[in-house]
Amino acid sequence: PRPGSVPVAAGLVAGATISAPARAADVVSSNIVGYNKVTLNHELSILGANFKTVGAVNGETKISQIVPDANVTGIDWKGSWGWGASLLVWNGANYVGGMYYWTGEVPQAAQEEIKEELELDDDFVYNNIWVDGDMKPADPEMTVGNAFWIQDAAQPDKATKGTITTSGEVCTEDVAPAHPLYTGLTMVANTYPVTANISDVIPSNLSGIDWKGSWGWGASLLMWNGSDYVGGMYYWTGEVPQAAQEEIKEELELDEDVVYNNIWVDGDMMPANIQIPIGTGFWIQDNNATGESKITFVAP
Repeated sequence: PRPGSVPVAAGLVAGATISAPARAADVVSSNIVGYNKVTLNHELSILGANFKTVGAVNGETKISQIVPDANVTGIDWKGSWGWGASLLVWNGANYVGGMYYWTGEVPQAAQEEIKEELELDDDFVYNNIWVDGDMKPADPEMTVGNAFWIQDAAQPDKATKGTITTSGEVCTEDVAPAHPLYTGLTMVANTYPVTANISDVIPSNLSGIDWKGSWGWGASLLMWNGSDYVGGMYYWTGEVPQAAQEEIKEELELDEDVVYNNIWVDGDMMPANIQIPIGTGFWIQDNNATGESKITFVAP
């Protein structure tokens, strides 16, 4: 699911480019109120909203809680004008209405000019903020557990990589929302600011492998590696008939006491055991997802 290509799923996306998941994540604080920092190692990164807005009751969060540092490219206000880094939010079909841009440091003269053009208050600080395609200040609301792309084409050539800091309040288990799934593709992140094992990703009403007749994979979880999803594709078994469990455990030489049922497996059908770093996200693909299909995470 890279805006601009259709790698795995049918009809994935038209219109943007997306980035690799940031690998270096530094957990600075994870108390009731905290923050984490992720380093951008690639042009494209899938990041996640792990904190709610302080005081929010239903897990709401805003993009103003997603803050790039000075090494993330801002809008070029001189000479060859260009957008710089962007934040892309998937709406279930594409990124229309979900593309935002980081201003970076805005020269005072440019601030005054654009505030007059947009009819903003004189005391508004038009500097180091997210804006929409019309250059208007943007702070849309999302929900904890949403993932999004950060795209910064300049990152691969930077000696000092940019970082993204997200902050807010940590959801408690009774507040952390179940993440609803679109039919097809959904971008998902942990609802808690911790590194998670794939076994902590708990589906509800997700398609499992078809163990009868026309055998098929069912739902998948896709981890971006910086350029594609090779080595990062996992599949939900769903309910596995006892006979199939025994047969596949024997074939894979698994211990008899392994519970081969409602687990994530890799392309060789082996039980998956991978870590999903704090601050990053992934795709869930299920062409049979309904309004009852959701993802929840095991509370830390």
